[in-house]
Amino acid sequence: MGQFHFDSDRYQQMIEGDVPHYHQLQDNLAACLEDLGDAPRVLDLGVGTGETTLRALARCPHAKMTGIDDNEGMLNAASERLQGRRVTLLRQRLQD
Repeated sequence: MGQFHFDSDRYQQMIEGDVPHYHQLQDNLAACLEDLGDAPRVLDLGVGTGETTLRALARCPHAKMTGIDDNEGMLNAASERLQGRRVTLLRQRLQD
């Protein structure tokens, strides 16, 4: 089992409370993709519930995204949120 044991049902609420300016951070990160061209390849390490990937695809819909996470619950949540989009989700430890 990985180092992080987040509950995917409560993760979003927790992260919004713990990270100052969380939504601004996510929007700024997604905006950076606009400088990478029409169809960049992006690796989201610790994809969690897919929030960053979802926002990135809103800014750059032709991006090819790969999300990696070790938490099966998080990957299930991300899979539901990102269904039908150009995303590959992999269960893997980041240190591997």
